[in-house]
Amino acid sequence: MRCRGEMTSVFSVENRRKAGIFVAALMMGWAVGEVRAQSSAGACCLPNGACTVANDPFACQAQSGVFLGSSPTCAGVVCTGACCLPSKSCLQTGTASCTAAGGAYQGLGSACGDDCPSVMPMTFTYQGQLKRDGVPLTGVIDGRFSLWISESSEDLAHRVGLAQVNSIEVANGLFQAALNFGQNAFNGNARWLQIEVHDHDDSPGTFTLLFPRQTITPTPYSLQTRGIVVREDGNVGIGTKTPVVKLHVVGGTDTAPGGGGYIVAGSTTSLNISIDDNEIMARNNGQAATLTLNNDGGDVKFGGAIDIGIEDIQTPVFEDTSEASLQCPAGKRALSGGCWCGGLSIQESRYDGTGWYCRCDAQPSVGRVRVYVRCARVK
Repeated sequence: MRCRGEMTSVFSVENRRKAGIFVAALMMGWAVGEVRAQSSAGACCLPNGACTVANDPFACQAQSGVFLGSSPTCAGVVCTGACCLPSKSCLQTGTASCTAAGGAYQGLGSACGDDCPSVMPMTFTYQGQLKRDGVPLTGVIDGRFSLWISESSEDLAHRVGLAQVNSIEVANGLFQAALNFGQNAFNGNARWLQIEVHDHDDSPGTFTLLFPRQTITPTPYSLQTRGIVVREDGNVGIGTKTPVVKLHVVGGTDTAPGGGGYIVAGSTTSLNISIDDNEIMARNNGQAATLTLNNDGGDVKFGGAIDIGIEDIQTPVFEDTSEASLQCPAGKRALSGGCWCGGLSIQESRYDGTGWYCRCDAQPSVGRVRVYVRCARVK
């Protein structure tokens, strides 16, 4: 008992279970010259969907995490799962974020397409033939499928997805498995599928690696086509993998009369509308055109100021004359105007073409007049 007390005092509280094992060894008469704490560090999936490396399962549990001791780092580890939302959409997230969103978490490693069936699935079917010693296999297997960006690299940083399918029926060598590597697995670049199989007739837990890796053919890419991404929640992204609205477009050039824009409606050789990230332009075969809003009626509301190019201009004082006019610059018309007659009465003050006209009271050998106009880009 004295030995147990002495040994326990050497170790911290979190290592008492190791101290107990060491004490038991001494009491059984084993020769132990040096004590080293054996590392059991591994990946720990946290409730927010992030991954950290914990020293042991107890340290991970203290953070309310799930310990994945098979991986000593977080490289290639997926710590999220399907979160089915009341809106019938789905998020790939952690437990805490799912709870905060009012969703039902489907478990670590679950996928929106499979576990929230009300949203668009990201699952595709893999079909293959399996032979053992040259003979088509008939039986039951477990399959471990992983998706890679390299044909041969074993670096986990090159693995983009992992899925395990158990109890696959194999008949005369033929089998099929539904695979889901998540909505970001396919981005248009080359992908290779690595397969490991466990025959239920073999010892439990033994997997055989099949080689070479299989090149993914275009069919799965119908889910993510040429840079167009469709998420499980129905959002579509062009130029972005993370669309936050129903249609989210990123990239393009500045809209100009001769071309450019992010989105174009209509033929570029005739009437069309071009939209970029801060401008809407009507065009007609390379020229700026009239942009029409609510042509058949209805109000147009603006939440901020509208720049119609207001400009105030005036003439100098004309001597020895009783009338004058002033036209607005090209592309603008008069909103209002006024006259100055040097103390004499104004006989006429009116809109005149695109400007303003003034006529003052005429007196013998006396006449002074000045014209003021407020111009703007209006019709």
